[in-house]
Amino acid sequence: GELFASISDAFIIPSTLCSCSGFLSADIPVYKYIPPAGYGEDAAVAIHNETANFLNSMFNIDLKTIDIEKLQEVTDLYEKLRRTVRGICAARNAAPGLITCEELAVVFEAALIYPPEAACCLIEPLYDILKSVEADNENLGVKAMIFSCDPFPGITADLVEKEGIIITEDDTPDGRRCFDIS
Repeated sequence: GELFASISDAFIIPSTLCSCSGFLSADIPVYKYIPPAGYGEDAAVAIHNETANFLNSMFNIDLKTIDIEKLQEVTDLYEKLRRTVRGICAARNAAPGLITCEELAVVFEAALIYPPEAACCLIEPLYDILKSVEADNENLGVKAMIFSCDPFPGITADLVEKEGIIITEDDTPDGRRCFDIS
């Protein structure tokens, strides 16, 4: 916990993992995020309220005081990164042999761990190359989506694709869905 305390202002943990709070530093505030239930407008309102509660209780920030222009500037960087990653996925879906699932996993990892400006600098050249390649829709194989609660190894996905099943979408904590618009 002390290592994390040296680099953190607060800990945010899902309410489903509250048992791990004992491992955290007593000097750092812990916020237990309660994921709202439901779908659609009701869930959107609940997420807004939970986020407002979090910002207020942890940092004494009122959503009404946030600089909207600055927020837009920052979110534009993330939106650019999201579009670039989704573009790479779309190009790969059109021509699956261009890059392997393992290589695609490296793209996801870079986009998830680096600041958005750095991640864009790293992956935009790949996107530019993939956009210029013509699609090969004849040998696509069976299209499939992967679901996993844990990170899904790219090398395993490559083995699946060798059997003629092309992974065009996923619902994993480290894949394409991280870059969808919610």
